Amino acid sequence: MSATARRGLWDLDVDCHATIVGCSWTAAELRRLTDRLFRGRSQLGDFELHAAVAEQCASRNKVSAALRRAETAANAALHAQIAELNAGVLRAQQRRASWRCAVLAERDALRAQRAALRGRVTAQETLIPGLRERQMPSPAPQPRTDRPVPPAPHAPAAIRTIAAPPPGAPRRTLAAGTLRSTRALCVGGIDGQVPQHRERVERQGGRLAHHDGGIEGGAHRLDAELAADDAVLCRPGCLNHNAYARVKAHCKRSGKPCVDLDKPGIGSFLRGLVQLRRAAYG
Repeated sequence: MSATARRGLWDLDVDCHATIVGCSWTAAELRRLTDRLFRGRSQLGDFELHAAVAEQCASRNKVSAALRRAETAANAALHAQIAELNAGVLRAQQRRASWRCAVLAERDALRAQRAALRGRVTAQETLIPGLRERQMPSPAPQPRTDRPVPPAPHAPAAIRTIAAPPPGAPRRTLAAGTLRSTRALCVGGIDGQVPQHRERVERQGGRLAHHDGGIEGGAHRLDAELAADDAVLCRPGCLNHNAYARVKAHCKRSGKPCVDLDKPGIGSFLRGLVQLRRAAYG
């Protein structure tokens, strides 16, 4: 027998035969095996049958050889089942990997579409204020009077001039249709919007300063800004009552034009610039 050949039951120790037979075959299987080999039905009980088969395993005979063949067939069937299970696991892993790749590819495509849509929306939003400004009619020239010029009929009700100079008070004017050499102050609002607002004012030749309404800048800096600027754009909803009252009192006292903005967006700011020029032109 070669070193790699499988050992038979008869090659094992005799003390192992009873255990191997009892653990590998049931009494019914042993009975069917012996009935087939001896062409008759055994009259032995289960215990006696088990003992007789174990005794036959001590040597190589037709009983021990039949047990060996049955064992080999059972092992082959078991190995086939194991191989089939391993193949099923491999197929499942491959399907899972393919599904995951498809899901990741779809996710990346959706992210790219979302980024492209966001870029298009951002580009369109940047064009809206300019389109609105071009669609607004040019202000008609008006004679200078001692009374404040009322807002145009098409201007929103929430954007209105809140400060009119009293009789005899000095009046600062802006050039018609432009903010050239004009320093405007925006009181209230979010600091992140200031660069966009400042760019709009500088595009018309003016300059823009910003004060948050006393939350961080303080009342003393608000007074200094009001004294240094020529006109005021005010957001009542974004500053406290004391700061709002201080702005109104200063503009009434100095005769500076002051316009309330109803919303924090760039559209409201641009409409406020138009109203500011109309309120101060003369």
